[in-house]
Amino acid sequence: MPAGLDLALFDFAVNSGPDRAIRTLQGALGVRVDGAIGPLTLDAIKTRIALEGAAGLIDALCDRRLSFLTRLSTFAVFGKGWSARVKTIRQAARDAAGAAPTPSKRRTTMDILNGYKTYIAAAVMLLAGIAQVLGIDLPSLDGSSAGHLIMEALALIFLRKGLKGDIGRA
Repeated sequence: MPAGLDLALFDFAVNSGPDRAIRTLQGALGVRVDGAIGPLTLDAIKTRIALEGAAGLIDALCDRRLSFLTRLSTFAVFGKGWSARVKTIRQAARDAAGAAPTPSKRRTTMDILNGYKTYIAAAVMLLAGIAQVLGIDLPSLDGSSAGHLIMEALALIFLRKGLKGDIGRA
């Protein structure tokens, strides 16, 4: 396995399973996806690297890995750490392969709000609950009482804070 690609594939295999990592690599190579690295997969790796360099294949593997991770139901909780790990592994793999540094991507509004979306939703619920207590009619929230909205908003805030604290101690 070429330098750099070995690191990216190994880290993927350790954290998501060898079968998934190999199948993802084979998908990026466009060869038969069977979960086994044999002569066809190795030849495809050599050919791809000869055409594009190792960095292109490392990036393709890391992009597919990140795509897989974002589809997991627990991405909202662990996604920031997973994304940071993939970014670190990508750069270390590119460095091992002798590739140029990864170009930085422009941050989107959703990237900036990442981690704060729960607080924003809770703030909206809290404001809606307070508005109802003050007698302001909110037709879209007719089914929810002010007390429920306020309590659910507070629960979201404290649950999120508790989860972040627990994860930080783990």
